[in-house]
Parts: sequence; C-alpha cells; structure tokens
Amino acid sequence: MSSSPVVDADIGGDIDEARSVAGALYYPHHVTPLAGVHRFRMRVRAASVGPVVLGWLSYANEVEVRTGPLDSAYQVNAVLAGRLRTASGEEEVLAAPGTAALYRPDRDTVMHGWNEPCPMVAVKIPHTALEHELSEQLGRSVPGPIAFRTALDLRSDAGRQWSALLQTLADHVTDADALARHPMIAPHLARSLLAGLLIVADHPYRAELDAPVRAAHPPAVAQALTFIEESTEPVLTVADVAAHAGVGVRALQQGFRRTLGTSPTRYVREVRLRRAHQDLLAADPAVTGVAEIALRWGFAHLGRFAERYRQAYGVPPSDTLRQPR
Repeated sequence: MSSSPVVDADIGGDIDEARSVAGALYYPHHVTPLAGVHRFRMRVRAASVGPVVLGWLSYANEVEVRTGPLDSAYQVNAVLAGRLRTASGEEEVLAAPGTAALYRPDRDTVMHGWNEPCPMVAVKIPHTALEHELSEQLGRSVPGPIAFRTALDLRSDAGRQWSALLQTLADHVTDADALARHPMIAPHLARSLLAGLLIVADHPYRAELDAPVRAAHPPAVAQALTFIEESTEPVLTVADVAAHAGVGVRALQQGFRRTLGTSPTRYVREVRLRRAHQDLLAADPAVTGVAEIALRWGFAHLGRFAERYRQAYGVPPSDTLRQPR
C-alpha cells in the first residue's frame, strides 16, 4: 500500500552494520557492546507512517548508545518491559513501563540498558511536523525547539491511551500491506500521534492547549465551509481547513459546534459522501467501480464507506452505480 519499505533486521556480531541500519532509520550514533562484541545483537523492525518513523528496537545484551544533537527530529522511546537509563542533555530519566523518554533535537542523548529484556517502541518525529502541529493547534506560530521535559508520564488515562495508539501503530505499520501505511490513511494517523503527544507531554505550551479556546467567528466558519465545498483534494484535514480560514484547529472546531452543531471532520465527511454519491450517479459501471470513487473522495476503508453511504442514501453504493441512467 505504500512505497516506503519496512526495515526488518536481526544483526549479530557486526556493530558497523547495526549502526548503519539503525542510523539510516533514526540518527547517526555510537554503540558500545558492554557484554562483548561476540554477544552483540540488534533487532529492529520499523517503517514510516506519514512523516514519522516508528517501530520496534532492541538489543540482546547490555549496550550503551550515544548520539550528538538529533538536529532534525524529536524522539520518543517507550519501554514496554525492563528499564533503560537514558539522558537528554543533562536531564536523566529511568525509562520503564509507564515512563517513556522524550528527546529534544538540540541535545545529545545517551542510552544504557538491555542487560535485561527491554522491548522498546522507538519513534522519530521530524521537528517541523511536531512544531507545525503545535502551531496549528494554537493558531499561531511557535519557535522551536519545544522545551519538552524528558520524562514522559504514560500512567495517566490520556498517557495510557496514547501509549496504546503508539503500540498499535508500531504493530501495524511494520506490516507491508497494513491499512495504516496507505497514503490516504497514514497522514491522519501520524497527526493523531503528534497531537496526542502534545496533550500528554510536559512542555511550556501545555497549559495553553488545556485552556478553553475562543470559538472561530462566523466569517471564518463561512470561509472554511467554502473551502471544504470547493476542495477536490482526496485527503482534507481539519488543519488544512483551519489554515485556510486563518484560525487554529481548536478554534475552528468550537466555531463549527457553535454555528453548525457539528464538527469540521464530520462536515468534511458529509460533503465527501455527497460528492461520491454524485459521481456514482454519473459513472458508467462498466468503466468505474465503487472503490475507485470511494478512494477519490478520501474513503480508504470500503466497508465503512458502504455503511455510511447506506445510512445516508438507503441503498448500497453498488446499487446507485448500477441503476439505469
């Protein structure tokens, strides 16, 4: 479903090869096997979902891993078992189940662990993507890097839910045929991961994100409606609409609820469903299929499209396509 390859490597004894493979996925680094080269083994299985690289990374025996400043990205390492002593700059963290490590792009990093089994989900997030997401949510530009606290608490309800999303994506994105890798799905999943991280992590903008937001005024909502109606892009996100209307994502969501009693996401879906209905009425079933029309309007899951279509129009989309012209 995606041109982005799945990297699946199990490398024993060859430190240079392990550095090359993991470095190409994540960052240049130095790895020191503390149990001897002959016992060294690295296992990595990772792929991209939108702009994000995520997957599973582990070593079979105790190692120390060091990088310089990450420069281009933030990194989250979520340990599912065992413990990992790690630091971002001078800020040290003992990463373990319930406490992940969140690394900033402007700091050196060090990891010391795997003297016991320590499966870990490793996530690389381009700094431009995360800082853009924060700007979209706030409705204004923010300077980077974001001053995250290195310890990422995943014990709250929101933290556990974000961790579950992370693990689910790591499981599915490394399946070459997974729906999560579809170019119409991956950007939405990546944005959910980024927005969730901004909600659960500690950083200077957290209180502003948690505070009530003023709803977008009716003129901005009207501008958003026009943009939605006129857009023919197969993937149209709330952030796209908000940017066109000149407001933040949360302000647009509040404006839609206050003005229309619905959300931007639901409104976009309703418009896209109407467009698909129009195309089904006009299409030649000998030339065009239901799946092609569904994908044209951003419905990557054909079963859900068919169910929503039936709810809206009372018949399956295939019946509309085959009806006499």
